[in-house]
Amino acid sequence: LHQLDNVRTPVNFTFTTAATQTYTGGTGNWSTAGSWTSRVPLPQDDVLMSGVTGGTITADMPRLGKSIDWTGATGTPTFNINSTPNTIYGSLTLISGMTLTTGQTPIFEGKGSFTLTSAGKSFGAVTQSMFGGTLTLQDAFVGTGTFTLNNGTFVDNGYAMSVTIFSSSNSNTRAITRSGTLTITSTGT
Repeated sequence: LHQLDNVRTPVNFTFTTAATQTYTGGTGNWSTAGSWTSRVPLPQDDVLMSGVTGGTITADMPRLGKSIDWTGATGTPTFNINSTPNTIYGSLTLISGMTLTTGQTPIFEGKGSFTLTSAGKSFGAVTQSMFGGTLTLQDAFVGTGTFTLNNGTFVDNGYAMSVTIFSSSNSNTRAITRSGTLTITSTGT
């Protein structure tokens, strides 16, 4: 409620309804409106990359969408996360025929249960900040940087995980459910 001269006036908010967005362009930037079915994905939009037939798609926006699924993409595409830290508000499903470049840190956020399918691709650094959310591996995970667990539950689902550093040092609510092998390739605190 907004108070003006001791009169309470209700404030109404209207949120954009989630709509699945399919990438239909070739090589280009995530922010190019003409490369999507109806708009550049919002944080609540699921993203389908099935329309990709090769080329490099550069994630040049801080918020990429909810769940991102590369299933159905053809022509050995490249997903380039190098321009800015990018937030994914759900699951990420990669495919074996693609290339992943991560010069910046993908950040997983969102409430609910989500999955990460690496499809044999190596990540750099990854951050999980899922307040009340869970991220579950669907295959082995390799990271050449730090995997940071800030919030939420991380589940390795019995899959092997190799990272340079696994960091989870704060007073936030977080949990690790681990039954697979965790290999840490660096030393330090």
